[in-house]
This record gives sequence, structure tokens and C-alpha cells, in this order.
Amino acid sequence: MFFWYSNDLKTSNIFVIINTLTQLAYITTFLQPRRAKSTTSFLTHVVAKTFAGIGVLDLLHNTAAAY
Repeated sequence: MFFWYSNDLKTSNIFVIINTLTQLAYITTFLQPRRAKSTTSFLTHVVAKTFAGIGVLDLLHNTAAAY
């Protein structure tokens, strides 16, 4: 947020790319398959996939604003 507020959008975009790629890597490689009857497993999947989705949207928005 520091770079975003100081209007250094290209540097801010680097951190957004790192964040988005990290979240996508987690849900594709480390996230265990969801157990059907486990509430905690369901919530973990919802939170991880929601954050990754928001990260992708943030990547698109920040890239469009920076360039």
C-alpha cells in the first residue's frame, strides 16, 4: 500500500504479482483435497480460493492502473 499511496504503481505491481502468484501456487500445489464432511476443510478451501480470486482481480486492476 505504501507504493500505491505514493503513486509508484509499477513498484506496487511487482508486489501484487508476487502476492497473486504465491496464492495461486498455494491452491494448486499445497492445498490438500477437500474432505467432504469436514467443516474446517470446507472453510479453508473457501478462504484460500477467495483470496486467490481477489488477488487475480487485484492484479488485473493494478496492472491496468500502472500501465
